[in-house]
Amino acid sequence: MKFGMIGAGTLSRAIAGHAINAGHDVVFSNSRGPDTLTELVDAFGPQASAGTVAEAGAADFVVLAVNWDRVREAVSNLPHREGRILIDATNQWAAPPPDSIVDKLEIGGSELVASLIPGTHVIKAFDNMYGPKVAADPVTDTGRRILFYAGDDQDSKDRFRAVVDGFGFAPVDLGPLQMGRLMQVDGPLTGLHAIREPVRHPMPRKGAGVAPAELPIGTWTIDPAHSSISFSVRHLMVTKARGSLGIVSGEITVSSDGMPSVSAEIAVGSLSTGNDERDAHLRSAVFFDVEQYPTATFTSAGVWPDGGGRYVLEGDLTLKGITKPISLALDFTGTSSGMGRGPVAGFAASVVLNRKDFGIDVNMPMETGGVVLGSRVTVTLDIEALKV
Repeated sequence: MKFGMIGAGTLSRAIAGHAINAGHDVVFSNSRGPDTLTELVDAFGPQASAGTVAEAGAADFVVLAVNWDRVREAVSNLPHREGRILIDATNQWAAPPPDSIVDKLEIGGSELVASLIPGTHVIKAFDNMYGPKVAADPVTDTGRRILFYAGDDQDSKDRFRAVVDGFGFAPVDLGPLQMGRLMQVDGPLTGLHAIREPVRHPMPRKGAGVAPAELPIGTWTIDPAHSSISFSVRHLMVTKARGSLGIVSGEITVSSDGMPSVSAEIAVGSLSTGNDERDAHLRSAVFFDVEQYPTATFTSAGVWPDGGGRYVLEGDLTLKGITKPISLALDFTGTSSGMGRGPVAGFAASVVLNRKDFGIDVNMPMETGGVVLGSRVTVTLDIEALKV
């Protein structure tokens, strides 16, 4: 996936850094031309390039991060492209700090941007945060940094949410683009650098979980033959190493009030990355130490709707003898009558973990800067469960 950066200042660089760390390509552009961006591109490495505004505008995600007085000029260089996704990170400073004079509009700043680029799906994001906060690792010791966003096209927002979740942020959808006014310089969310803490929440009210009509009451057993866990982690700062865990078991129990609970066990020794030598290294005491800690376990603490059509599954993950609370983004994909095995339920979930939280703190610096192996691990689960 490619990000096109219109503007090459502090905020643009901060967002680009997350994109590159997550394995995406970035093309920078500015008003002075690609030749002025050579030093910047070299600093970001092989996944970065320089181009024109039109070339940046052809990317999968286009980020607008220029001074407010340059917005009209910048977007005028974008050729028409129906369905373009543009992340508006601008703020309507008629005079930026220290003068701090706001350009008072009758509509939101992003609404104005959208009116200048017909056919583009504009998403308001990042503008309420200070540049250094955007640039910092969003996965902190106390939780994930919240990223507010707003937009009118749901499919575009779903794609955006998935990408920034992969960056490590905790995305929060404010609704339609008009709600982006809450984030702009005169809005209440300006300078709010909130952290979503992975702590125990009160159990949802009755009926707030997965409704019995969706997942019938009773016990559901995870089917290891039709379930999978995959993971990816940054390797050599430029690519992703991917793998899977082949053996998972557990139960989902739905009580009479519709509230499900989950318990699962994963055989860590079943991990595979397609390379025997690397797999042996990962199973060794240097990494997972499967001889001493052969299994990882998860026990849920609560499930509730996230307000956007998905669920949040919270619980304790124990890995390498260390227990930490985690929150997974969960999709309930439905039930089926099965193929002679009885009712079947499907689930998909994802979570970004910091391997150092579980005592896997191996660091191998590279001569050119950075480390061989990233700290954030993206885990995705596809689970099929059988009604007992």
